[in-house]
Amino acid sequence: NMLLTDDMRQQADRFKNQGNDFIKQEKYQEALEAYNAAVQIDANNAIYYCNRLVIF
Repeated sequence: NMLLTDDMRQQADRFKNQGNDFIKQEKYQEALEAYNAAVQIDANNAIYYCNRLVIF
């Protein structure tokens, strides 16, 4: 289990925000990839998983 730095959390949040923007543009594959990137950085953040569920 890896400790997250503030930079890592911020990067994960940027991916989440990117995913949110893609959802608004109906670019679901791109949104999924952005959310997956966020999950890879911070697998313990439930928001990233919930956002991914919107796609399906």
